Amino acid sequence: MRGDLTKYLFIDSAVDNGRVSLPSQPFSCIDNETMAFTLLNFTMRRNWPQINQTNNRFYIYLRNSQTFYEVVLPAGDYDDYASITTALNDALVATMTANASLATEVQSITVTFTNSTRMFVFTIQMANSATATLNDVEIRCYHIKMGMCRLA
Repeated sequence: MRGDLTKYLFIDSAVDNGRVSLPSQPFSCIDNETMAFTLLNFTMRRNWPQINQTNNRFYIYLRNSQTFYEVVLPAGDYDDYASITTALNDALVATMTANASLATEVQSITVTFTNSTRMFVFTIQMANSATATLNDVEIRCYHIKMGMCRLA
């Protein structure tokens, strides 16, 4: 037997690890009745607190030499955007240090996060600003990882 009564259940993922809000009227079943919930709408806050093997890599691409330099973030659960920004900057410094050919073209790359736009901003300083331009460097992210697709 189906009832005609509808009650809303709210799940708020923006609070701690999530919060479930139930309506003030009680849910109840008697005798052989059962209760079912139908999900009509689901909204989840978009944030990036977990870095794992599927989302921890991006690339610095130099157009002139057509070379990719892989930047790898340490996997882990990050508490906030400030800690992710620190991890991004550390990974960029490690990549620049490990690749002398990259350091000859790019002096530095730093990352900042803006709360109002919820965006990461990469600031690139070229090594030879007289001849190089920012168009010579790109930050590239690929959503399809190696081994996850096949080229025919």
